[in-house]
Amino acid sequence: MSESTKHNKRLLTRKHLDDRGKRIALITAIILLLAASAAAPFLLKWRQSEMRRYSGSEVNYGVKLLYDAETLGEFEVRDSFLAEDGTYREHIAGRYSSEIRLWRDFERPKLPCREAAKEKYPDLTGYSGGKVHKDVIYSERCSFSTDGEGGEILRHTFVIARRGGWDYYVDISVPENEMKSCSDYIDGIVDNMYFLS
Repeated sequence: MSESTKHNKRLLTRKHLDDRGKRIALITAIILLLAASAAAPFLLKWRQSEMRRYSGSEVNYGVKLLYDAETLGEFEVRDSFLAEDGTYREHIAGRYSSEIRLWRDFERPKLPCREAAKEKYPDLTGYSGGKVHKDVIYSERCSFSTDGEGGEILRHTFVIARRGGWDYYVDISVPENEMKSCSDYIDGIVDNMYFLS
């Protein structure tokens, strides 16, 4: 067998091995992609349940989140409810056509602001994370929009504060066209809240 024939045979063998290796790599990639696709819904469900899991921390029933009365100004309590387990909610009408809502629930430290807001307002739009000022009691702040009952757009400021085994969610909503005029009022309310225990 001539050197030329031997060389051609070696090239064909190498090409065959290269083609075989490429096929194995392609099949492996397809199998991994299918496995990842099958596992993705389970991982997403696990992540969602982890975020929403209560911490199990002991709760202090005496801890209350309060607003600074001077900053709040004139207001009217529209609704309040205290459940037997210590969770509660309240709804206050404030100045500038603002609606102030507070919920106290068992602590879920892994629940981010966006997910907490979506629990209360599933159809929210225009979400953006907000700046957390120094020396405030809340840990997260965000803003978003919802459709009001009268067809107007409501702009929300939503914060999360945690204390004594509780999560406190505070939401202040105003008609979008009043947002600029009452932004200092909203900042004053959320920045001057305090805990009483």
